Formats: sequence, structure tokens, C-alpha cells
Amino acid sequence: MRKLFLLLVLFVILGLTGVEIPGLGKLAEVPTKLLSAFPLEDNPLIASGQTSPAYIPEPMIPLHKPYSELTQAEREIKMNLEQQMIDEIPSDLLILKNGDRREGQIVEETVTEVRFQQDYRGAGSMMTWIARSSISQIAQADEETPDISYRDIRYKMEFPNMGLYKRPPFTVLTEKNFFDVENAVNLLDGLHSQFLIEFQNVIQTKERASGIQLLFFAEEEDFEFYRDKYATNLGYSVGFYSPRKDRLVIYDQQSSEAKAEIVDKVEAIKAGYQKKHNRSRRRQNAAATWSREVKREIGVEVNKGMRRILRHEGAHQLFSTYGVHSAHGAEHLWLIEGLAVYCESPSFGSRPDELLSQIKEGLISFPSLVNFSDRRGFGELGNDKVVNAAYGMSGLITYYLMQPRHRADFFKFIELLQDPDEADRIREIPRFELLSKTVGMTPEQLEKRLVAEFRKSDSRI
Repeated sequence: MRKLFLLLVLFVILGLTGVEIPGLGKLAEVPTKLLSAFPLEDNPLIASGQTSPAYIPEPMIPLHKPYSELTQAEREIKMNLEQQMIDEIPSDLLILKNGDRREGQIVEETVTEVRFQQDYRGAGSMMTWIARSSISQIAQADEETPDISYRDIRYKMEFPNMGLYKRPPFTVLTEKNFFDVENAVNLLDGLHSQFLIEFQNVIQTKERASGIQLLFFAEEEDFEFYRDKYATNLGYSVGFYSPRKDRLVIYDQQSSEAKAEIVDKVEAIKAGYQKKHNRSRRRQNAAATWSREVKREIGVEVNKGMRRILRHEGAHQLFSTYGVHSAHGAEHLWLIEGLAVYCESPSFGSRPDELLSQIKEGLISFPSLVNFSDRRGFGELGNDKVVNAAYGMSGLITYYLMQPRHRADFFKFIELLQDPDEADRIREIPRFELLSKTVGMTPEQLEKRLVAEFRKSDSRI
């Protein structure tokens, strides 16, 4: 399956570039999506069928703990992290006449210039001379030093060789540099803000606005070791949210084995073509140009995929930690994954046409998908085509129900699942029947409307 995925991605990239080598021809685009699942954690209650997946994490490390109860090792970590936070906080703010704002430290001044240093949290620093004539205002930076929580201390102790980056509500541990982390955190910060607005009516745990953890591996091998320990059912995935640890876990796909294999394949194609046409400078140059363009597009596509995965898995984390998903695990997988798919696009609520374009009608019915309650994941529904269909159709159901005319009723359905007093009653009702009734339709009416919505996609196969 892994090799098939690599070949599919290669064909997608070759098709997307629009570059054609004489004699080789333009390869057709083969759509694919690397699906990232919400892991079903090893839990005796889950195994015995007493509860739904993923929502009974192991006892959570408390956010705070009295200093008097900390061990000596914990106190040392706390002291070191607090000093690190102090050192990283900029002391000065420059507001330039062009509107730019720069935070850092003034290290030297003359009558005409200011020497300004900006630090990038372990990734080095940049020192520049800035003309006073371009500065509108010099002020004291008002950024507050982030508090170090007990969860931060234990998090750092778990990965002592990783750097800790804290930007509330996120705490990041990583081997990557400041710029890579900053891009990821900016994306998640935007997702967090959108989430709080879009789902404010069904948020149950409002106090969980801090301590959101991101574990960002630089190497695929380290990520896979961690994934296999805490999300054993995922198989090949590139990111996941672990409820047992209450953290989002990803790795840098730009340095992944998958990307390296695709690039090697491109180079092999180029080398073979150039060898075959070694007497034609035009064809030699065409192959080199094609190779550069394809590798550039590979990088672009990897970045796009990384952003999509960050939003998808970040959404899983937010729905769990803010209590939108019930504490007793009443949600079926279509709702868990559908809400995450809904959050993948930069602006919430985009129709999931990329997923729908890969689905043939009839692989699974909407009632069967909504009623599906197997705790082992969509893989139990069938082959990869059926799994892809389950993700796309889950996203479509959520998209449809989040439209203004249905949203209030859809939120009532979510609130019904959140209510522990209703858990026994709703367990006895087929879930598609319950959903239909809550949104004011018969099951036949809802299925008919969802099928009609499914058929709207012009790009669907």
C-alpha cells in the first residue's frame, strides 16, 4: 500500500506540473488523499465494548501542581524553562513608518541609526541597522512571559532533547527550527480562533484554553516509533491526535522517506530520458526543466498536505479538549471525522469536493455510514475505496448539516450526544434515525437530500 501511495503521489505531481517531455508525454492526474485517522486507543473499556473510541484518556497530568509537591528534577526543569521564557521575550518594539512592527532588543544606538537584534528561539538571531528616519516609534514590548505549567514540565521531561516553544494556548516540543514551528503554530492559532467562533454554541469545556500540546518530529522514523506506541491501529499515517496524551503529533514531511522516494523516481526518469536522447541538447534541457518543475511541485504539494493534516488533526484535538465530543464517547466515526474534514479548508465550510471526486456512488449508503459504530475505524467497512468514501461522505454530511438552515438542529443533535443522561436511550436508536428526527426529517428524506448533495460535485468520478 505504501508503494502504491508513492506512485499515486508521483502521478499526481507529474499531472499537476503541466510539464511535458517530448516522447514521454503528459501523465494524467490520479487523485489521491493520504487519510489520517483518529486513533482508537488501547483501553479495556473499549475492548469490551462498553464505550466508544478514544474518549477515555489515561489520567491526565494536571495543568498545575503546588511547588512544594514538585520533585527536585521537576523544580530544575521549571526553573530552566522559566529562564528560557524570560530570555526569549523581546524587550523593545519598533514601529516603522511603513507599518511594520519589529520586536527584539536594541543593542546599540547612534544619532542616525538603531542596531536591532531579533532572536528566533534557537534558530539563531538577526542583527540589522535601522535608520531612525524610517522609525515612527520606539516602545517597550508588551509581550508577557508565558507561565510554565506542570503539564509543560512533564512534557519537557518526556522529551528532554527537544526544544520547548510556548505560545498560548499552544505548547510545542520539537527538533525543528523557529520558522517551521512558527508556521505550524500560526496555522493552528488561526484554526483555534475559527473554531471558538464556529462552534461556540456546543463548546462544553471553556476552561481548556491553555496547554494545547503539539509534538513536532523532524524525522519520520521517530514519529513512527511514537505513533506505533500510542496509536497502534493507524498503520501508515502522517499525523494524529492522541487522546491518551491529549496532544497533536506530526512530523516534517519535507524530509520524509515518501518524498525522498518520489524525488528519486523523478531523477531516475530524467536520467533515463537523458541517456536515451544524449545527442539532443533540446531534449536534455527539456528533461532538466521538467525535473526541476516536478520537484518544485512536490514541495508545494507536500506543504499543502501538511497544512491540511495540521488542520484536520488540530480539529480533532479541539473538538475533544473543548468538550464538543462527549466524555462518554457517544459519537460515531462519521461525526468525529466529518467535523475534522469540515475544518480542513482555510475557511470553514468548504464543500469537500476533493474527497468527493475520488468516490463512486454506491460504495456505502449514508444510513450505513451514520449507523456504523465499530470502534476499530473505517477500515472495518471494507477496502481503501470504501474507506475513502467514508471520509468524503462524512465530510459531506457535516457540510450539509452545517448550512444555516440546518445548523441549529445539527447542534441539537451534538448536544443530545453530549448529555450523559441520554446515553442509554440513544444507544438503542439507529443513529441515522436519530439524526433524521433531530434535524426534522424522515430517514428517507434525509438520505434523498444527501444523495442529491453528493451528486452536485461536477468533478465526481
